[in-house]
Amino acid sequence: FNGNYYFEVRGKLITAGTHEMPVIFTSNMSDPKKNDWPGIIFNVDLGATSNCRYTNFSHASIANTITSSQVYYNALNGIQLNNCNFLSNDTAIYTPINNNYFSIGTTKIDSCSFSNNNYAIKGNGWDISNSSFTNNINGIYESAMVNVKKTTFQYNSNCAIYSINGAIDSCIFKNNYIGIIDHYYAENIITNNIISENSIGIEFSKPVQSSIFGYSTSSPRNNTISNNILYNVENLSDKTKDLTGNYWGTSDSTTIEDKIKDGYDDIALGLVNYDIYDNNGIMIKSVIKVDFTGLNEVQLQTIVKIYPTTVTSELNIDIKEIESIPLDISIYSVCGQMVYCSKSNSSNLKINLESLVPDIYIVSVKYGSHIIKKKIIKK
Repeated sequence: FNGNYYFEVRGKLITAGTHEMPVIFTSNMSDPKKNDWPGIIFNVDLGATSNCRYTNFSHASIANTITSSQVYYNALNGIQLNNCNFLSNDTAIYTPINNNYFSIGTTKIDSCSFSNNNYAIKGNGWDISNSSFTNNINGIYESAMVNVKKTTFQYNSNCAIYSINGAIDSCIFKNNYIGIIDHYYAENIITNNIISENSIGIEFSKPVQSSIFGYSTSSPRNNTISNNILYNVENLSDKTKDLTGNYWGTSDSTTIEDKIKDGYDDIALGLVNYDIYDNNGIMIKSVIKVDFTGLNEVQLQTIVKIYPTTVTSELNIDIKEIESIPLDISIYSVCGQMVYCSKSNSSNLKINLESLVPDIYIVSVKYGSHIIKKKIIKK
């Protein structure tokens, strides 16, 4: 195929290749590239279904488009893809949203490979198993009603999965920029996955507008989330996230906390609660964080400087402008136990912390009706 020529399916498409001799849909250009031809359109309104085995789709704008005017679509057979390869497409498989709500299982994808696509999968209604997503820009992107299991995601340069609603079970996420982006009104079930060696393991996205759907209720469980480069978890939402029941690859609380970005790093963000397990899988303790902030908080980074972030003996607090308002200074353990408190009008404070045991602590400085807080590590 080339130019504006596409293949529209209005009945059932059956392809039966083999591993050695797959059926091929691709560009006929001498030097094939992405977007060389529009792709295949499955027109569900006109009865389109498919059963494709050992079939390769490459160099299309959208290799497979599944479209329907029905608001709710739940085909008994739908689109079935087995042992298919999607290579070097702009988008490999796409369901235009258009207010359609394709249920899970509408498109069944088993033992398929997606590589070097800008978007491997977009849209709703996917049941994906035993597949691989490698070297794409985005793996599964902005998709709802998604069921993914026993699938590997590696070297995807933006994100492996950006999911709004679905189940992600027994998958491997390695060497992606972001493993999983959990949308701000997501309801994802994220269980039994290995999420490791990505730049960011799981990101809870921040709201971009007022949501009519409410906020994310996703609570990942029984995952190994470890050794990600920047953060194992980045909570960009303003809601507390429950990540108890996951293993972090270590029992050292300082190491765990250092790879979690939440409200203890940025006052505008929500918190992350978690459990700590030993190497035998026995829980040592739960870390349920306390929100120390009130209703009228602002960040006062230009006024209050708290340093160093790693303390051996002495913590410094410098104030640029103090006026006549006294400062309330409190230090809490990561579990919310107060270990130090004082009031001061001084603009340069030095607090001796030699008596504190090595751990993560939160320094809270109240200035009038405002609070600034910062996480420190006591060595």
